[in-house]
Amino acid sequence: MKSAPRRNTLAGYLDQLADSEKHKARAREAALEGMVQELARMLKRDEEFLDSNRMSLVDQCLRVVKKGRSAAELLMAARAIGLVAMILDDMDAAHEIYRDSAPKLFDAVKSSSSKLTMPAQVLECFAVLTFFGGYLSEHRLESMAMIWACFFHDSSDDGQGKKKEHSPELVAAAVSSWCFILSSDHCGISRAHWLTAIPCFYHLLGHDNESVVLAAAEALALVFEIDSLMSVPNSAAVDDNGTHGSSSSSSSSSYHLSKHDIAKKLNERERMLAMEATDDDEEGKEQQENIAASRLALVARFFEEGSSCKSLEATRKEGVMLTTWSERSQMAFLEGFLGRETLAEHIKVNKQLQSMFKSKMATKKKKLVGEKPTVMAYDVEREEVKSRLLYKPELKWKPDEDGSLYTEGSKQRLIQKKLTQSPASWLSKARTQHMKKLRQVAATDRSKNVMDPDYD
Repeated sequence: MKSAPRRNTLAGYLDQLADSEKHKARAREAALEGMVQELARMLKRDEEFLDSNRMSLVDQCLRVVKKGRSAAELLMAARAIGLVAMILDDMDAAHEIYRDSAPKLFDAVKSSSSKLTMPAQVLECFAVLTFFGGYLSEHRLESMAMIWACFFHDSSDDGQGKKKEHSPELVAAAVSSWCFILSSDHCGISRAHWLTAIPCFYHLLGHDNESVVLAAAEALALVFEIDSLMSVPNSAAVDDNGTHGSSSSSSSSSYHLSKHDIAKKLNERERMLAMEATDDDEEGKEQQENIAASRLALVARFFEEGSSCKSLEATRKEGVMLTTWSERSQMAFLEGFLGRETLAEHIKVNKQLQSMFKSKMATKKKKLVGEKPTVMAYDVEREEVKSRLLYKPELKWKPDEDGSLYTEGSKQRLIQKKLTQSPASWLSKARTQHMKKLRQVAATDRSKNVMDPDYD
């Protein structure tokens, strides 16, 4: 008997996507949308199927990306690939997906029209894929270099010698994606990269779009937190155009970048946004501008007060204790990718996310109203890392000048053994020579005795 079709499951949507190649775009969009929804909530029934069919799923999505389907299809295919890389516990499997998919996703971003918001969202999927699939520093650095060369480097042009003009949404997404990848492995990436990044982000603080300003401000905060900004005043200078100059420049238009300069610039932009919010009559836009002004003010206080800023005290969000800019930026980026409620559900079961926020899952009993039975509620708490004294056993001997660690007694026994038992020792050689002489003397005496007529 033929089995019923697997509808409303990851397997069913994958079958629909494979069959939809012969049908209209609407069927492909429906299959991709259902697949993304199933991956986002990732029910237990689909985990085993995903482990065994991950490459088939990714190949189908890459086919959509390669053929240049509609913007909606491309975005959902990219989201599906990013979700698979995030969900998988097998790092090698996630890296295989990254290796096959990352170049194609980034090519889709570069070939898309800058007037659409879709490339910005696909770029975020590319960052998620790199974050979870590119587990080596060289992989993450390569993705960061691709983003930088495409959106920020002076030589990025349209093939006719003209510098490309990107939409504010795409520039903000590029900054956020670059920083999201950086936050995953900032210790494994050389500080030399900040010499270009910091002046560029500082220049973006003067951008007309508030989303670009916010992304650049929080990027500078992240770089400052990882102790990269501290080396800039002695090694780099920034001019009014945001270009990277020499520290020996004496031009009046150049000045050394410092925390004070950044805080001053942020405070100016914060006041401008606050004034615009006051003058704006639209309630929604006014609220958005007030939120942006508050975020800029927070970053400004961070640069003024450093890690002692009272506004940056540990906060609990999605059940996770956030204490650093790195964790805050990671949480904000993933909230934009998954949605707040979906991210909270993933943190409860996803080991990579729990390790990412240095968290541990704890179960607590919670009483419901009335006589209803208690249920288990998950709570994620930050696990503080404390330095501990390690036990170091005291050595009963000290190394000699030649680096040996033999004790005096063992060394004497070793010397005695070499002198007496080793075939190459002088004592063994002397003993051999002496025995040889004795044998020669004995042989000579026997020959003389044989020639003696009185020898019996």
